[in-house]
Amino acid sequence: MKIQLHNWWELKKRLQKRYSHLSEEDLTYEYGKEQELIVRLQKKTGTSHDDMVRIIKSFQVAYLQHELL
Repeated sequence: MKIQLHNWWELKKRLQKRYSHLSEEDLTYEYGKEQELIVRLQKKTGTSHDDMVRIIKSFQVAYLQHELL
């Protein structure tokens, strides 16, 4: 899974809205450590790995489409 750093702040905001209990630490993203982020988020949200990837990807698509408009 590829997370684009230039829009992580937007994805982070969306995740915080959807899962209000997530902390800044939970949403800390380091380049090249996408899997660690996904595992951390899936544990905190109670979702499966596939679901968390799907959620993040859907936010990326929504944000990128918004950028193109």
